[in-house]
Amino acid sequence: DIYVVHPDREAELAVIEGDKPDIGRTSRGGWAQPRYQRGQTKAWRDNAEIVAAEIMKVIGTEDPSLVLIAGDVEAIHLIREHLPDDSRYAFHEIDGSRRLRLEDVEGELDKALAAYVGQATELLLEKFKEERGQQDLAADGKFPTLAALRMAQVDKLLISTEGVQGEIWFSRSNPAQAAVDKQALAKIGLADLEQANATDVFVSAAIASGAQVRVIPALSEAHGPKEGVGALLRFKTS
Repeated sequence: DIYVVHPDREAELAVIEGDKPDIGRTSRGGWAQPRYQRGQTKAWRDNAEIVAAEIMKVIGTEDPSLVLIAGDVEAIHLIREHLPDDSRYAFHEIDGSRRLRLEDVEGELDKALAAYVGQATELLLEKFKEERGQQDLAADGKFPTLAALRMAQVDKLLISTEGVQGEIWFSRSNPAQAAVDKQALAKIGLADLEQANATDVFVSAAIASGAQVRVIPALSEAHGPKEGVGALLRFKTS
């Protein structure tokens, strides 16, 4: 069973039938036992190749951040042999038996997800601090981040769980164009301007410009962005 779990819709299930769906260690004995065992092992390998191919199809279609796998230890080992090293996603094994449903591993899933989110957030903040220290591919605080959003420079928007204080002007027809000062937008010919909650405007501008939005813990300026918002950039302009 392959489950695809989305943040905004019901989990989807694909059931993959192997060539021999009900296989295990043979209990037959006698002189022919090694031959039976080799046949069973080949079936495990063939089925693992089928499952791995389907996993890669799902990865290609859904572009997941995290792939979790649970089940029989040997089956997992064989499947992993057929999965290429792929930097697009993190891969993690969780405890489970041979016959599982999604609800059977929910506790393990929650633990794995919490660990992944914590590690990913830590790496993201380290990268942000490194780029900020080098004055390179980072924007720190309201004004620099808004400027970067207007130029479609932002790769990942970092925004605090506490949000961003105040209100910000933005263009209704082009939400990526946003600024604290209304005149900054009026000067470039935008007339359909409104003011809204700063957090909402930052998120809308990021989505409109094709940037990812990453929610981070509320941190001091030494460990996170000023004013609760910052960004990792795609490129520099100077």
